[in-house]
Amino acid sequence: MIFKPCSLIVTEETHDWCRLPYPDHPKGCPMYGTRDSCPPKAPMIGEILDLGQPTYVIAVEFNLKNHVAQMKRLHPDWTDAQSRNPRYWQSTARKELKKEIEWVSIEIPNLFAVMRPEAHGVDLAKTIEKSLGIVLEFPPKNKAYQIAVMGTRKVSNKLSRCFE
Repeated sequence: MIFKPCSLIVTEETHDWCRLPYPDHPKGCPMYGTRDSCPPKAPMIGEILDLGQPTYVIAVEFNLKNHVAQMKRLHPDWTDAQSRNPRYWQSTARKELKKEIEWVSIEIPNLFAVMRPEAHGVDLAKTIEKSLGIVLEFPPKNKAYQIAVMGTRKVSNKLSRCFE
């Protein structure tokens, strides 16, 4: 686990990333515009967290290279793309991230976790590189990360629907 204070790099351009095409989704993510917690409805991170208070990045590294090798052993007829499909590894990595968030929440009470910071304008690639020196692979080949941002939550009834 990686847990460090950081300065968030925020831009509304991250909302456009959700509309980039990827396999079987030529118009981008099918959730775009359908949920309050997804762009363009999602509030910017400064509306959720008090950016005047310390913010932290919390990340777990997933060994994608080992996962792909294991999938190819289990399913020798699978293509490389099938072996890398996030459907088969992302929930495991997210579960680990949630465990780490729980641990941090005990160590530093009153921090609020934002599980999908890019939906709220955080440029994770630049934030992670600047704060942690980690260059994310796009698409991931060897290592994949699940990343959240933690900080002091702003109080707002308007925002509560995004995080229920």
